[in-house]
Amino acid sequence: MLIKNAIVKMPWDAEGFYETKNDGFIAAVNLYDVNDDKIAVMFKGGKAFMIFDSELEKPASRDELQKALKEVVKSDGPDAEMEEWFPDDYIELSTGATVNSDVAEMYGFTEEQCEDILNRLADLSGYVETTFEDMA
Repeated sequence: MLIKNAIVKMPWDAEGFYETKNDGFIAAVNLYDVNDDKIAVMFKGGKAFMIFDSELEKPASRDELQKALKEVVKSDGPDAEMEEWFPDDYIELSTGATVNSDVAEMYGFTEEQCEDILNRLADLSGYVETTFEDMA
């Protein structure tokens, strides 16, 4: 099942889309087929990233990311920064302008997948709240 709402236009798998009634959108995970494997990339707070699973020696699965996200949100709220919780295992792919080409190459992401990551960050930007202050 795919997410359909007034904000996102791209296809998002509902199993990887995390919202609450009180806080609204929290994060989304998209799976990418890379080197005969699926890599789960989380989109949260205007960033695209992976969490490295040192036991399996590869990026965490969508289920593992979901468990980690629930723990982080339960402890620190929906705006908690994942990189603070997983400083040694946090692998940032993008903050919106470009994809880190070294990380993308290391994990085998194609140019099309990197473009998709940027497009997905842009697609989710409607959830980012912008506050304007009068400077006068």
